[in-house]
Amino acid sequence: MPVDCPDITRTYAIVPRGMNTSLARRQRHRRNGNGRRSGGGGGAVRAVAIAFPLFLFSTFFMLGVVGFVAAVSAYDFYSQGLPDPKTQFSKLTFAEQTLVFDRTGKVELAKFGQTQRQVIDSYDQLSPVLVDATTSIEDKTFWENAGFDPLGIVSAAVDTARGQERGASTITQQLVRARLLPESAFAGSKYERKIKEIIQSIRLTQEYTGLDGKQRIMVAYLNQNYYGDQAYGVAAAARDYFGVTDLNKLTIAQAAILAAIPQSPTANDLRKNAEEQTGADGKVTLVVPPDSAIVLRQPRAHQARHGGGDHGCPDRGRQERPRRHLAGPELRLARTALRLAGPSATRHDPLSGHP
Repeated sequence: MPVDCPDITRTYAIVPRGMNTSLARRQRHRRNGNGRRSGGGGGAVRAVAIAFPLFLFSTFFMLGVVGFVAAVSAYDFYSQGLPDPKTQFSKLTFAEQTLVFDRTGKVELAKFGQTQRQVIDSYDQLSPVLVDATTSIEDKTFWENAGFDPLGIVSAAVDTARGQERGASTITQQLVRARLLPESAFAGSKYERKIKEIIQSIRLTQEYTGLDGKQRIMVAYLNQNYYGDQAYGVAAAARDYFGVTDLNKLTIAQAAILAAIPQSPTANDLRKNAEEQTGADGKVTLVVPPDSAIVLRQPRAHQARHGGGDHGCPDRGRQERPRRHLAGPELRLARTALRLAGPSATRHDPLSGHP
C-alpha cells in the first residue's frame, strides 16, 4: 500500500508578521555581529580625534583669557602715578647754548654755557638718510610699532639667555626713559621700571598717532640724544664734528656715523677716536681713521638708506625699497676716513653712557 510522504516544500506553520520581522532582525544581528565588534576600536579613535583638539583649544583659550586678565591688571597697577604723556611731551624743552655773532650774523664771537645744543624745530629739517640710519640702528619697526617691539623683546631675552645680553628699547622707549618718566619710576627694580617705560611708550604713541605723531617723536628723540664732546642733539653734533649747519647737507658717511654714536657716546666720541694729521700746507686737522670701530659700523647704517625696506623716511613715500648689499663704491665711501671740523683739542666728557 503506497505511503504518502510529506511534501517538505509546503508550509506547515504560519508565522505572524511581527515575529517574522523579529526573526529577520536577529538573523541580521547574527550576520553583522562580528563586523560591529571589530569596528569598536575605530569608534574610540574617532572620539579621541575629536576630543583632543577640543581639549587643546579650550586649554589655550583659558590660558589666553588668564593672560589677558593678568596683562590688563598689570597695566592698571603699574600705570598708577604715571603722568599724562601728552602733557609731559608738550612741555619738553631743551636748553641751548647761547651764541653771540657779529652784526652780519655769520661770524661767531662767543659761546655761553659748557654744553652745546641746537634744537630742531620740525621734521623737515632732518635729512632722509639720517632718519633711515637712525631707525636702522635703533628701532627698525619705529614707523609701525605701538611704542614697543614685542618680537624685539623676545629676541633680546633669548640672546640674553645665551649670554649675549642686549637691549630691546625702541626709539619711543628711549625718549620716555630720558624725559617722560617721573623719578619714582626709577626707585623700584629694573623690571618694574621697564614695565612703566613700556606703558608710557604705548600711551605716548596713542596720543600722537599717525605719521605726524611719529615724526614729532623722532624730532624729540634726536634733540634729546647725547653725541659726545658736549654736544646734545643731532644738530649740535653735526655742527661740532663736521661744521654742517643744514642736516640735509650731511653726507652718507656723516649721517651714518652720527646715527651710531648715541649707543655709546663716550666710546664713540669722534674727537676721542680721531688722530691729528698734518697736511701739505702744514695745517693740523683731526681725522677719524677708516679702521676705527665707529667708522666700521657705518656700512650697516648706510645700508638702511639703500636697502633697508619699509623703515625709511615716510614723508618721501614709504614704498618698499629692494634689499641689496652695498655696491663697491658705496662700501668704500662708507669706510673712508672722516675729517672733523673745529679745534683739535679733546674736550672733557662728563657722561659715561647713553642718556
